[in-house]
Amino acid sequence: MRIGLLGGSFNPAHEGHLHVAQLARRALGL
Repeated sequence: MRIGLLGGSFNPAHEGHLHVAQLARRALGL
């Protein structure tokens, strides 16, 4: 199992945060 963590201050969380997380997940094969 591979797990990724995306740290930061997400207040408020928005679509940009989700987009970056999805790009990283695909790029790293998570």
